[in-house]
Amino acid sequence: VSAPGSLPAMFAQLALEASGVSSDQISLVNAGGSANRVRAVSLGVVAAAASSSEYAVNADSLNIKPLLSGAKVTPKFVKVCLMTTGAKIRERHDDMVKFLAAEMDGLNYALTHRDAAVALAHKVAHLDADDKSAAFIYDEAIENKAVSPELVIPVDNLQWTYDQMVRLGALKEKADVHDFIDGSLRKEALALAGK
Repeated sequence: VSAPGSLPAMFAQLALEASGVSSDQISLVNAGGSANRVRAVSLGVVAAAASSSEYAVNADSLNIKPLLSGAKVTPKFVKVCLMTTGAKIRERHDDMVKFLAAEMDGLNYALTHRDAAVALAHKVAHLDADDKSAAFIYDEAIENKAVSPELVIPVDNLQWTYDQMVRLGALKEKADVHDFIDGSLRKEALALAGK
């Protein structure tokens, strides 16, 4: 994993539990970011590691074997979200609404223009022309419905993730996620998106 309490560490614990492996059967070590963790597995330094899934497309050349999919074993685990503070909302309300509307437009475009999205990923990440990781991630996101162009707030999944973070010790107190969700900006952005 990376640092204790990090997303990869929590995912690893949840994935092991979902697979019936007790945490007392393993030793966790800090092996850095995804690329370093994959490299550590490839070189035999560690037995297994959590990583982002784009490495699965090159599993054979990396000498690794994907064991499970996060989307399958931890489907409620929220991996990405947009957040800010109440003070920033008050200070830059209109800018945030416009940002969210632009994000919605961009996501909608990307979800309906696969080739353009994959080409842009190649350009931004400086990927070789024959690299299949961008297309793999795009298709995986579509298959798992991982992207919401309307930026729907997955309240149930946020609560589940929060509860797991408390259970695993990353957070100290239980809370109701409704207490820190503000959906008003999203509603305003929905009215602005596409214009």
